[in-house]
Amino acid sequence: MAETVEEEAFCLELFGVRPVEYLEELGWLGDDVWLAHCVHLSDLEVARFGVRRRLTDERGEGVISTAIAVLIMALIGLLMWTVFQRVFNNAGDKIESNVNNIG
Repeated sequence: MAETVEEEAFCLELFGVRPVEYLEELGWLGDDVWLAHCVHLSDLEVARFGVRRRLTDERGEGVISTAIAVLIMALIGLLMWTVFQRVFNNAGDKIESNVNNIG
């Protein structure tokens, strides 16, 4: 939920509310609910989850944000790209050197 800005735009266009508000309207929020991703929450939505837990007897929803996992995957991707660039550049240099030696 709230993983991309496109999802937010979709909810606003189709339902007239942001994803958290939409789930609330459907009655899909409660202490038996875990929300995943939650990357694009507004300050009010973040506060809504925290205030409900502090001010009521309800435990409220659990929220798991994958922002850190996405960052880790991006860093791994960057490292892999760097390694592949080095491997392919070295292979290209060796091929060019062999061609020049033949020619």
